[in-house]
Parts: sequence; structure tokens; C-alpha cells
Amino acid sequence: MDGQDQLFPEASFSFGPRFLHDHAGHIITDPRIAIVELVANSYDAGASRVDIQWPESAGGALEVCDNGTGMTVEEFNQRWRTLSYSRPQEQGLYVEYPPGVKASKRIAFGQNGKGRYSPFCFADDYEVDTWKDSAGVHAQVALTEGGSEPFHCTLSEQPEKHKEVPLTGFLPRFPQSLVGLPAIERQVSTHRSGCPFFARPR
Repeated sequence: MDGQDQLFPEASFSFGPRFLHDHAGHIITDPRIAIVELVANSYDAGASRVDIQWPESAGGALEVCDNGTGMTVEEFNQRWRTLSYSRPQEQGLYVEYPPGVKASKRIAFGQNGKGRYSPFCFADDYEVDTWKDSAGVHAQVALTEGGSEPFHCTLSEQPEKHKEVPLTGFLPRFPQSLVGLPAIERQVSTHRSGCPFFARPR
């Protein structure tokens, strides 16, 4: 072993505790952008309806439900665990609609998969329930303190299928800029840019 090998032994990479803040930027620091990203995820799933349940105070639950195309376990693992995921390369440029839905072809809003980090703007962990091909997945996603992974995913089977796919998180970091349903509605409507549905807070 030469001197260079001794200085740089073989080892896996390690993530610092603020890696995602640098990687995702405003998506996880600006609540207005985070909300738009959450709705855009539903838009890219071919949803015709998105409901946002907004908490009244810190510690309450934020829930985003849509009726778009879900994910299999394999798809969730591939997309959530791949940093800088390339949607055009892996899924193509166009939105995949749920079975039986007839709609005009539309180009997906997301390109690099960073929208999945947007719940971290409000909390350090969130949950996802999704269904596809008669199989369901329940995922718990949580930030780490760094190390071998910047966030951790725990998956389990989800036997009961709902009409809509929920993403739920509890908000210890309550963004005052989005307090109240009118504020959320204004933010989403400002950025929807021709989306065929309107995200409806409730």
C-alpha cells in the first residue's frame, strides 16, 4: 500500500446534518415554495383533485390528498432513495394518469425529484400512503442527523385502499406566512400556471 492509499483509505461517503438544506434549498426552507411543490407532485401523478387539510396551530397535522397515480414498493424505493432522481429519464416527460382516466397529454412539472423533500419544510418526518396495482404501501420518512443517509424510509404494506392518496405530517414549525385557508389558496393559485385542477384547502 503506497502513501496515497494510506491517506485515503476506501470508505463510504457520509452526509452532513445540513446536506438536504444545501441540496434542496428553498424547497425545505420556504413554506410557500414547499406548498407549491406538494401540489405539483399531485399534478405530476395525473390527479384531477387535490385536498389540503391545514392545521390551525403548531403541532397539528398537514395532510395532502389526491386521486392521482400511486406507486408500487419498487417505484417508491427507487424514487425516494435516489438523490437527484431524473424523472424524464426514468418516467418520461409526460404525466401518467390513473387507469381509466382520459385526459389530454401534459408535461410533468417536476424534473429532479426534489419535491419529495418539501414536507421537511414543516417537520422532521412525514408519512405517505400510496396504492398501485391493487397493492398499498405505507412509508415513514424522517430526517437523520447525517451519516450514511440524509433521511430514512421505513416501508410497510398498506392493505386498505382509500379513494385518495394522503401525505401526512405534523407541523412543529408552523409557518405564519401560510396561516389561514385564503393564504394557502392564493399561494397555490398564483403558481398553478394552467393546471387543470385547483388545490382546494379544507
